[in-house]
Amino acid sequence: MKLKTGYFFGAKGAFLGYDSDGRPIYGSPKPEIPFKFTWEPFSPLLATNTYGLSTIEVRYRLFVRKRNVIPSTYDKFKTNTEFVYNGYKYKITYTLKYDNHLEVLITEVGAYT
Repeated sequence: MKLKTGYFFGAKGAFLGYDSDGRPIYGSPKPEIPFKFTWEPFSPLLATNTYGLSTIEVRYRLFVRKRNVIPSTYDKFKTNTEFVYNGYKYKITYTLKYDNHLEVLITEVGAYT
C-alpha cells in the first residue's frame, strides 16, 4: 500500500508586523510538518468493538510507523490536533501508541483553504 503524506501545522504563521503596543502579529500557521501514513475507513461502531471506545467521533484510522515520522513531531499525535491531507483538514480523536507504530483515529473537519 502506498504511503500518503499529511502535514501538521507549524507553530506560527508568517510575520505580519506589530500591533499598536509593539507586539508581533503572526498569521495563521501553515501545514508544513510532514508525516507518512496509510489509512482505512473506520466507524464509531468499529471503535467500540475494536478498542472499547463508546463515545468517539471517527471516520478513518491511520497507521503511522515511527520510522515515517520526524522524531520531534511524534508528540503531535494527540487528541484534537489537526492536520492537512489532500486539501482537507482532519482532527485526531484518539491515538493508540505501540512500540513501532501508532494507530490514530481521525474525523474530517472540512476543506482546507
